[in-house]
Amino acid sequence: MPSDMLLHTSNHLRTQSFNAKPKATFLITPMPSKTSNAQLLKRLAKWYAKHGRKLPWRGCGDAYAIWVSEIMLQQTQVGTVLGYFERFMQRFPRLESLAKAPLEEVLSLWQGLGYYGRCRKLHAAAQQLLAAGQTQLPSSLEALSALPGFGPYTAGAVASIAFGLPVPAIDGNLLRLCARLHALPLPKERLLPQVHRWVSQLLQTPRPPRSAFPPGSLNQALMDLGATVCKPRNPLCTECPWHFACLALAQNKVTTLPLRKQSKPKPTLSWLLAYIEFKGQLLMAQHPPKGLFGGLWGLPGVPVERRLLSQEASQGSPLSQHLGGYPLALLCQTQRELTHRHLQLFVYAMKGKMPPKGMLQKLMHFEGTQAMELKTTGIQTGGTQPGCFPGYACLRWVPRETALQLPTSAALRKALEAALAATSVHKLKPKRA
Repeated sequence: MPSDMLLHTSNHLRTQSFNAKPKATFLITPMPSKTSNAQLLKRLAKWYAKHGRKLPWRGCGDAYAIWVSEIMLQQTQVGTVLGYFERFMQRFPRLESLAKAPLEEVLSLWQGLGYYGRCRKLHAAAQQLLAAGQTQLPSSLEALSALPGFGPYTAGAVASIAFGLPVPAIDGNLLRLCARLHALPLPKERLLPQVHRWVSQLLQTPRPPRSAFPPGSLNQALMDLGATVCKPRNPLCTECPWHFACLALAQNKVTTLPLRKQSKPKPTLSWLLAYIEFKGQLLMAQHPPKGLFGGLWGLPGVPVERRLLSQEASQGSPLSQHLGGYPLALLCQTQRELTHRHLQLFVYAMKGKMPPKGMLQKLMHFEGTQAMELKTTGIQTGGTQPGCFPGYACLRWVPRETALQLPTSAALRKALEAALAATSVHKLKPKRA
């Protein structure tokens, strides 16, 4: 197949609406010589040499650093990643140091970046490699793809940038760029096969001198062009090195491509949390490894997959029932917008200065040496399997003043900070709703 190809859609497809969900039929037609792949690459290389983003992981030649940066950059803007990347690499400068670190310490450094599943898989992949006697990332696409957290994009990015393999690394920025360049009337979710084919052709296109624009640089140039010029809103078309070849620009469709799916209202998740403090010790819960807040710490509670009615919210009915009907008072409430849902967090305290000893005993399932000893003279802190809160991986008593040092999410941290502030002001006498 000739390398100078451009993807176009058949004319009958262009006349159909997106709501009709037609089956897309793409025709491969030769590009005019004036907009050949070779010329596009020449202009892109010149633009990238002048305008490419100067980032600490670029040009370093360290496959591990490139891997860490690519994981952090998923769903996160470059400006946010920079500080986290520097601190992470100072603490874990090599794959071996990351693999030997406890997950809780790694999550603490990741705190605030969100999408904590990325962090857990990064740590798991490092441990898997070290267990196999490897202290370096493998250099083949197949071996990389077999590691935890290495989807098609991450494997392609690391393989091309770190090891110079001519494989595509297609992110959302590149999908948008190609949808506009070729005027493809599809949403980003359906663009991947066509974009993958075209980028593969670019990577195989002769581009003298190839050493000055290797596969990794080409992939990064495409990402940068999409992120800084061909932006989702207010694209800078006059500054684009490919404006002369952009079909969407010629057809006045830049702002409408790629097609957008009609957004659905976000569902609401209500989380009812219990503030349980006893003699300066606060009960904290670790979420299970998978799912929302996986592996992170927060106040224990119960989720409700809907928006709470006002009476339920004021009395904490679902949480009270979970605690054997013990009466609760609303302490504070916060909210947080997540990617796919709206999160409400209600924090309750048991009515009275402290929970009774019988309730504390009910909260725990005593087992072996991990048991929590409740004595009239105080308590012995430690970890235990949850009893009253079976959905958690672990419950732990921690000093009130150190509770915020546990790895947690922004949403759980906000709720905990509000609860600590409220109990400090009201001296453990929560407001009645």
